[in-house]
Amino acid sequence: MKVLLYDWSNYIAEAVDVICEERGFSVDKFRWKFEQDEYDEEFIAWFDTNIEEKKYDFVLSVNFHPMVAIASNKKGYKYVAWCYDCPLNITYPEETLSLPGVYCFLFDRNQYLGYKNNGIDNVYHLPLGFHGSKAVNMQENSAIKNRYECDIAMVGSLYESQLPLIVGALDDNTKNAISELIHNQEELYNYNLIKECITDELIQYMNSQNASKLEGTGRSFSVNAKAFEFALSCEVTRRNRLVLLSLFSKRYDTRLYSGESYELLADVQQCGRVDYRTEMPYVFKYSKINLNPSLRCIETGIPLRVFDIMGYGGFVLTNYQQEIEEMYVADEEVVMYDCYADAMEKATYYLKNEDIRQRIACRGQAKTLEKYTLQAAFDKILKKIE
Repeated sequence: MKVLLYDWSNYIAEAVDVICEERGFSVDKFRWKFEQDEYDEEFIAWFDTNIEEKKYDFVLSVNFHPMVAIASNKKGYKYVAWCYDCPLNITYPEETLSLPGVYCFLFDRNQYLGYKNNGIDNVYHLPLGFHGSKAVNMQENSAIKNRYECDIAMVGSLYESQLPLIVGALDDNTKNAISELIHNQEELYNYNLIKECITDELIQYMNSQNASKLEGTGRSFSVNAKAFEFALSCEVTRRNRLVLLSLFSKRYDTRLYSGESYELLADVQQCGRVDYRTEMPYVFKYSKINLNPSLRCIETGIPLRVFDIMGYGGFVLTNYQQEIEEMYVADEEVVMYDCYADAMEKATYYLKNEDIRQRIACRGQAKTLEKYTLQAAFDKILKKIE
């Protein structure tokens, strides 16, 4: 097969290269910095001029890019988008996701169903996986182990949200209602209360308050339901991660690997960002417990982080996710918590019982390497588009 790949910096770019090479595909790549995500006339013209017709079996990208979908459609190519982001950052999905020849693979079942139930048939549910070939090159020595070994570790940011900007002009009653909604969602892991509570009437009311506040200033500000839901989800995620890390750091050697630092986490060792390919595997392998407080936009699916932790032989303690429960055996291959107290209790138990913890990590790794790799997922993509 001959594939045209939109090449940009992403977590599974190396995996895509290796997978295509393993299958003997011929791959041509192009790069482009989109000035506008929704429509970029210069890119459309470039693609039309420089990309030959009938040369490729399909166009491939990691995540969905509306401009690539439009350009591929104009050339008559199938366009495959393999997504690890949730949600998709597109304003008008009916204009691009619905184009003939589009195949968009989403790892979160609820996100997939949301599009499918709205009449968009070009979406498919496909869990992610671990890039298995990365595990074989890990070095084993005491210096590396001593550097990364700790009780509790989390890799990722705390997701600062735009919520303060959005609610700044709202009256106290509305602010209090939003705070209550965030609080109620904070330890509710199997139901999206936020989505249920964001109504058209609420958005109109919030925008009317913003308009009144800014009247006569020459400025304007409005928010749509999707942006508000994302901001609320980020705020809930931020609180989940802050609380968990703060609680653990009072009792255990707790580390955060993130590009940002946080004054609120004074007792947490803030270790800075780690390279996805060269350092992160050792964090996952040598941390006794790896935390996965999921981004709350991910309603049912398994984040890439979980597969990576397991694939490298790490023990994962994650919030409840429906698809984790479906694909792994709870308390035998993975451990899930349903509230802060449950997370603390389980972490304490597994830190005290190393043999049980290591047995769970080994079983999770074996299941992941056998059944849930990116290679296996890509083969499902190929079968679907044939």
